[in-house]
Amino acid sequence: MAAFLNMHAINGKPANRTPINAASHNLRTIAAETQGHPGDRINPTQSHKNRILSGPSHPAEVLELMERLIHGAGAKVLRKNQIKMFEVVVNPKQAIPDLDVFFEDTMLWLVDHFGCNLLSAVVHHDESEPHMHLLFLPLRDGKLQGHSIMGSPAETRKMQADFHHGIGKRHGLTSARHYSKSERESGAKTGIESVVHAIKNETLTADQTLILKQAIAGPSFEKVMQAFNIDLDKSQNAIAVGSEAQKPDRYYYVEVDCPPVLHEPTKTIESQLHAQEELQQPKHQNNVHQYIRERDDDHSAEEWDTELGEYRAIPNNTASKVRDTARA
Repeated sequence: MAAFLNMHAINGKPANRTPINAASHNLRTIAAETQGHPGDRINPTQSHKNRILSGPSHPAEVLELMERLIHGAGAKVLRKNQIKMFEVVVNPKQAIPDLDVFFEDTMLWLVDHFGCNLLSAVVHHDESEPHMHLLFLPLRDGKLQGHSIMGSPAETRKMQADFHHGIGKRHGLTSARHYSKSERESGAKTGIESVVHAIKNETLTADQTLILKQAIAGPSFEKVMQAFNIDLDKSQNAIAVGSEAQKPDRYYYVEVDCPPVLHEPTKTIESQLHAQEELQQPKHQNNVHQYIRERDDDHSAEEWDTELGEYRAIPNNTASKVRDTARA
């Protein structure tokens, strides 16, 4: 049977799974998530279609509601990682006639099923598939009972079945097809060939990239890393393979009596980045004199002024003779 409902506790495990982070993500107040960069999961141009079905419109207010209900019931938080909130994500994974009614019916069904306070319910239309996030406070009989209310794995499976019979069928949801082992192996082989072809032809879409990342980061993550000899420590600070570090080109300013002329060195990645930084600096002016960037090897030793501590500009004819003599 398709898992239209996914549930998890929010108690700081992992560290970023906290009540404030969950509420902030659901209400789209995390700026880093809504930049709209290629490959991002959230498309901010569609966020105006999101709907708040229940609860406050600001994350801080969701947490205030949670703390107020806990305090009002006289419940005690016995440990740091106690479950003060859990989340249910509802995804029909298919087109249905009336999506809004489906989410509203689902919200009411889940409130009745868990029998505890609903803190927030938000429908998202700005990701690859429409879905709903519901945040519950596992408070019952004056106590926080996260594990008891969420239920065991067997109780979770029964909840999925009850939901399908009570809500799913009414809205025309169909269960996921069961694939045999041979079908999965054949599909996996074809999938790998399709991915390789898409990467080779640079046709991999943002949604396809996201799905691949989620698949690799799943239960087989460690096996994938080992199979491809990926060192996680090194991959965090990846460097170009087959290239050697090159010494950056050195520049300084010399005073001349002519318009500024930029002497460009052979362009390496480092020199181009350095040139962009230098070009953004203001040019120093001193009456009729200007400063331009020069390289050490653009001057001969005879042009060095030991008193000034810099190369001095000499007449063009003299300079050319000095350079010609130096080259000879």
